[in-house]
Amino acid sequence: MIVVLLLIAGVKDIVHALEGPHTVPDVRNMSLSAAKMNLHDAGLGYTYDSNQGTFGIVAESDWVVCDESPAPGTKTKSKVWLDVRRFSC
Repeated sequence: MIVVLLLIAGVKDIVHALEGPHTVPDVRNMSLSAAKMNLHDAGLGYTYDSNQGTFGIVAESDWVVCDESPAPGTKTKSKVWLDVRRFSC
């Protein structure tokens, strides 16, 4: 059952990638976990520096997106870079 769900999720990601450029949502001032969910729902991948803090990013809800690139409203096929900080910008 888990394998089937993972396969379906993978196919969905491929379909989103082939659909064309997607509009970047504004995820600034959101928790990292909420921003990732919003970007995924918009059909976009994301990347960020996960090696921050003493032990890296452990609790994503403690980290806030301070900036993103490309800017919100931009259409893109590439991943969105998230500038994250712990607790606030």
